[in-house]
Amino acid sequence: MNEKKDPIKVSVCVVTYNQEQYIRQCLESLANQELGCRYEIIVSDDASTDKTPDIIIELSEKYPLKITSILHKTNMGASRNYISAHKKARGDFVCHVDGDDYALPFKLEKQTRFLEDHPSCSAVAHQVKILKKKGLDGETQANPDLIDLKYLLLNHPCFLNSSIMYRRALSEDFLDNDVEFIDFLTYISLAKSGPIGFINEPLAVYRAGIGVSSSLKMMKFIQQAIDRAEETEVSDDVIRIARAKQYFSYSIAHLLKDELEKFREYIDSAKRLNPESARISLFFNLRQFPSLLKAAVMAFKKLKH
Repeated sequence: MNEKKDPIKVSVCVVTYNQEQYIRQCLESLANQELGCRYEIIVSDDASTDKTPDIIIELSEKYPLKITSILHKTNMGASRNYISAHKKARGDFVCHVDGDDYALPFKLEKQTRFLEDHPSCSAVAHQVKILKKKGLDGETQANPDLIDLKYLLLNHPCFLNSSIMYRRALSEDFLDNDVEFIDFLTYISLAKSGPIGFINEPLAVYRAGIGVSSSLKMMKFIQQAIDRAEETEVSDDVIRIARAKQYFSYSIAHLLKDELEKFREYIDSAKRLNPESARISLFFNLRQFPSLLKAAVMAFKKLKH
């Protein structure tokens, strides 16, 4: 393989901001991947104020044929930083990795091979190991080998952002934006063109509790993604149940913050959209007893973790 003349097959886009503790491990894990074709790593720093840019420069000098750095002078925000990195991609396949996560051996090789072997798939994701302060703590859920738009709408989140690899030819639908958006919109856009494959094997490590997003901050963006899905041939019932699922999630988030007016507003909306759901009906029928519901939710979360 001629690393200067061979065409780039895979682009890995890394976005980062103030992640000096993690970015070295992230980039080293990608630069040391074994892949039988040429690949590039595009790392886009969103005007970090710590030593993240210095580490990126150091590693781009260490791996000049692989790492390309984008060091923004002013903060763009997460969405625009994502778009900036992904628009620079030159490979047939584009992989995304957040700067606080890192790849396990053969991640790129296994995802590349999957897309080559499954030409109808728009993208491929995989399980990840979960790293908490106390150490590795399990892995994300298994999923069907092929995830269609219906499954995506009714069961998300199916996978994490650092596990996705997609066909660059399909990226215009979600990169041609100059507004904030979330990874779920990316998945919806891709699934419109074909199923998303899934590898039921951990190929990366996700650091839990590092990000700053919350379900309440994501509300309008998830609804925008569902709006995008509504433009497809997916049934009205699927859209209705997907919206109800999200309203139920918002109601729980507000309940845990003791924002009871909003809790009741969203549980009412969820019940109206999906009266058949036993879970939604239970919370709706007990909505006048928020303390009881909150205690039950917190007990469930503690048991789950």
